[in-house]
Amino acid sequence: KPAREHRAAWTAATFPDLADITVSKSSLLGSGEGLRKLVASIEKYGVGIVDQVEPDLSSTETVVRALAPVARTFYGEMWQFNSNYGLADTAYTNEALGAHTDATYFSQSLRVQVFHCITPADEGGDTLLVDGLRVAQQLQQKHPLAYEFFSKQALSAEYIGDGQHHMSIHTMLQHHPVTGLLQQIRYNLYDRAPLNTLDVSGVQKYYEHIVSLAAIVNNKSAEFWLSLRPGAVLFLDNWRVMHGRSAYTGERSMAGCYVGNEDYTSTARTLGLTQH
Repeated sequence: KPAREHRAAWTAATFPDLADITVSKSSLLGSGEGLRKLVASIEKYGVGIVDQVEPDLSSTETVVRALAPVARTFYGEMWQFNSNYGLADTAYTNEALGAHTDATYFSQSLRVQVFHCITPADEGGDTLLVDGLRVAQQLQQKHPLAYEFFSKQALSAEYIGDGQHHMSIHTMLQHHPVTGLLQQIRYNLYDRAPLNTLDVSGVQKYYEHIVSLAAIVNNKSAEFWLSLRPGAVLFLDNWRVMHGRSAYTGERSMAGCYVGNEDYTSTARTLGLTQH
């Protein structure tokens, strides 16, 4: 008997009511019910919000640490950025970014991504969210050969720059070894490396199938747009939900961090809220 899917896949039209995925900072730091609601929301929808947070780095860190320790990467622990064209990462520009998951060049992608808008853009800079669970379901229904390809064919992802060189080789779709349920989608066309894991026929199949996958990711019906304001801290399951942004003008400043898979799932299991 196949495992039952407890997560709720969503589109732009069926994205949950913001009140259902939002807890206050005082609730999160208080009785424990706030933490339970936040983790339950991340588990079900891949998204959760903590509001009424002071728009500064230390207050952001306080609400993150109520969930789990902050992960350390070559970006540091907590980070805050404006546009900076001196860095290799596309996040540090003010250009539009298509939907993607982060850190596909790490052997284990970071599990939870945190964003807090400290200073909004003068214009633009809205946050794009796309549910990778629904994307995968659509791909399996419409293009089963593409789904099989991305589930079985390991591909390279790479980051080179700023004194760093990271690379990983993984399948884009990863499944639980027992239940068979989709466990992770690793989708980031900005981190693509040479297709050196494929033979010539594999390269041709890759380009055929990536067109099918990208069309589902980029379909307007999949895109939920959110205007992040100071005080609202967004938590994303980076193994599931893709994010992007619209282009912007002005001095937009974002704070945030990552939480590792082991620390996040420990909290979720302790609360009795995870399938795995």
